[in-house]
Amino acid sequence: MIIVRDKSLDTKVKCDPFIDVITDDTALALLKHDDQHYTSRLNVSDIKTGLTKQDNQYYYFDHDIVSTPKNFSSKYSNSKNFAYKVFPVTDDIADRIINEEFVSIWEVFFNSFVNYQVIYLMVRDYDTTQLHKYIGYIDDDKLTIPYGVSPSDMRDNQTIVEFFYQNERKYKYNETLPLNIPVIREMKLKQLFS
Repeated sequence: MIIVRDKSLDTKVKCDPFIDVITDDTALALLKHDDQHYTSRLNVSDIKTGLTKQDNQYYYFDHDIVSTPKNFSSKYSNSKNFAYKVFPVTDDIADRIINEEFVSIWEVFFNSFVNYQVIYLMVRDYDTTQLHKYIGYIDDDKLTIPYGVSPSDMRDNQTIVEFFYQNERKYKYNETLPLNIPVIREMKLKQLFS
């Protein structure tokens, strides 16, 4: 499948928040920020990336430092600020993460656009959470995605396979996401008894 980037798709579309933010109590797998100074000074969530399941759909959350609201004082808010790119992902990607296999962020990205033609941006500033979406589309064997959220080293009219081959060495030694065993156990028990 050929990938085309389109600057006209860079506009975020606001939508009703139907996804809950990832937490320690809802993450099936998660990775926390290494720098506690960063999270405490800016009053931001300490979860960097992770996987949740909500309403029978898996969502992969990835911290978006560029969109994170600046809040240098927690006296204005009791809650932590955050900005996450939220990717709806297929069961296959989720199962690989739960089975502690490595999945790159670009696999998650293309999985979302190929299967759902959307990724979300969830932002919390003070006590308000907003959800926006970036929409792509598929026409014949061509995936058109927003230019502003696409990989910076992607070439025009490149295929997804070519992109992964070009970046194979970058992803070869990355880590898997640590599992949140109590949440996975609870999910499996609910599946057994439903």
